[in-house]
Amino acid sequence: MTEEDFKIIGNLLLEDKLEEAYNKLLSLFNDKNLETRVAAVWIVNFSAEKFPKLAEKTLPHILMLALTDNSTYVRANATEVLGLLSLTVPEYFQILTSKILESLKKSDIDHVWNTILVLGFIGGTNPEIIKNFIPHIMKNLNSENEMIKGTSVIATGWIGGSNPDLVKDYVPNIVKLAKDDELIYVRSNAVEALVSIAYKKPEIIENHVSDITIIAVKDSDSLVRGSAEEALIFLTKEKVELMQEIINSIFRVVENEDELISWNAVLALGWLGSNNPKIINVTITNLINFLKSENDNTRGTASLAIGWIAGNNPKEAQPFLDRITQVLMEILEDENATVRKKGVESLGWIVGNSPQIATKIMPKVKALANEDKDENVREKAESTIKFISDSLNYHTTG
Repeated sequence: MTEEDFKIIGNLLLEDKLEEAYNKLLSLFNDKNLETRVAAVWIVNFSAEKFPKLAEKTLPHILMLALTDNSTYVRANATEVLGLLSLTVPEYFQILTSKILESLKKSDIDHVWNTILVLGFIGGTNPEIIKNFIPHIMKNLNSENEMIKGTSVIATGWIGGSNPDLVKDYVPNIVKLAKDDELIYVRSNAVEALVSIAYKKPEIIENHVSDITIIAVKDSDSLVRGSAEEALIFLTKEKVELMQEIINSIFRVVENEDELISWNAVLALGWLGSNNPKIINVTITNLINFLKSENDNTRGTASLAIGWIAGNNPKEAQPFLDRITQVLMEILEDENATVRKKGVESLGWIVGNSPQIATKIMPKVKALANEDKDENVREKAESTIKFISDSLNYHTTG
């Protein structure tokens, strides 16, 4: 779009020549240059508040750009403008209903996929406008087409993050996809949808806390597990009592002492405890149980997780500090060098905000720095001694 085109449209609007401005925009919507098409839809957005009738007339054309343009860039910008216009001129969106329904019934996969994305994006901005389309989106959660199913899940998350009540009836389906679908793309989007709902209205998914815990511990993809942990954090911040069900679910899963699953469980407990001071006691108590694991990686990561929790929440950790210090001191005697190293690191994190334990742990850390048979342990002990000294000086002078 040239500067002259912009001036022409602006002058036509100022002269109240709406039809001429509309026709000019139509020509720009059909321009071969994708930057021109994008600029044209943004002109509608910027002028909508002052010239709402122009927005009303151009809405169907912007929708078609969002659904059918051969450029992803144009489709994305047209979709974004539709979302913004849903707030500026919501009263005109009913004119799009028939076109959207027609698009959802098409056999062309790309057409349906784009339509669901558009509905999801608008629903994330102004969900009331698309609430009548919710059943049409949700039926595609069971689509045999991977992209359609995954996109429907994305749309559910956007809408649920704005108005969870609109999608609450479909939460069991989303949980099932998050837990069981073979595709990481689908599972990942499903868990992200649960995170959006949990952030906005956690009580809607609290009955699924056990399934979400299983995802956090057992899923093969670290991003999926991380998103499940995030959902659990939101849930336990609202309802601490859910933590017991989480713990029960974790120990049911790790009963056979699978190395990877035990490690995942430890990570989940560490993140939960670090992000919610109210559950420090229960997370640390159960992490201490993992210090008895026969698996070196599990023991080492459990000691680190205890350090994360106590180091990030020094005030809340005070009642348990003696016990924490004692078990970590015992970890420094572990037969595995990596576990000892992680135990030293964990104590270093804790002493940074709890300097009163320095006197108790310093002799042992110094002994490791001087005498441990493993070079990595000695190096970690030496750097921890320096960190402890710096922390003590900070607390003394501060």
